[in-house]
Amino acid sequence: MGHLSDPGPDTGTFTKASVKESSEPSDWKYSRTIALPDSYSSPPSIGLGLNSIDCGAHPGDNIRLQADVSKIIDKTFEISVEKWNSSILNDATLVWAESAKGAKDTKIGTWKIPKFQQKQSEAIKFDTPFKEAPTIVLWFTKLDLTGDKSVTSWRVHTYATDIKPEGFTVNIDTWHNNKLYSVVVTWIAIKKGRRNMHSGRFVEAEGVMKAQKEKEKRVEFPKGLFKARPTVLTGLSMIDHPVGISVKVASVVEDDVMAKCASPYNVKESTNVQ
Repeated sequence: MGHLSDPGPDTGTFTKASVKESSEPSDWKYSRTIALPDSYSSPPSIGLGLNSIDCGAHPGDNIRLQADVSKIIDKTFEISVEKWNSSILNDATLVWAESAKGAKDTKIGTWKIPKFQQKQSEAIKFDTPFKEAPTIVLWFTKLDLTGDKSVTSWRVHTYATDIKPEGFTVNIDTWHNNKLYSVVVTWIAIKKGRRNMHSGRFVEAEGVMKAQKEKEKRVEFPKGLFKARPTVLTGLSMIDHPVGISVKVASVVEDDVMAKCASPYNVKESTNVQ
């Protein structure tokens, strides 16, 4: 396992490549300790997501990768990305957002599909309701998708419906003849109008089912929301990529205001801005 125990900065991003010097070609897991700011008096909640992936599989096999956070205390936590079995992981970028335990304006959780069905959903209930329906951000944290010879593309999509002050419904779908062995998503519920935060989703609807290398959209923040240049975090919430070649998908930001999807095929992203 490639691991850096020297605490890294709390920047909201981590890459497999950043631990290259401490890892070996045979490693299956890559991790680093992250130092938290002094403002936490107890372990915070951490919402984690996949921002970019460069992975693959041998013919007929699955793509398998998982992002995780562990050993969370008030001063540090450990972030990691791993593969298993014979899957191939060339690189990955993870993003995370933090929230103090018990915070009323932001709630964080995860959901794992319970079955192998193509369309799955579950009602999520907040421990305490918001005053109005919040904004929901969804990011993939684990993907185990079939690479069976009958499958032409890896396809998976997560989205929220029935968003109310008390909760929402999380959905994970695949389509055509695809199978989902295991998928985990992080959900982040954010109070509407929360100070110093803005969230949204970039969906390139015209590009669905069409080969495309790159799509982009300029994001304009509400006037006066930020007094200084914000941190912009983006994560993946849909993938539609052909089997047989490496999955290279990235959600990137340019000039801190441009949300861009770079991929040989289709990708959707969710954004979270602080």
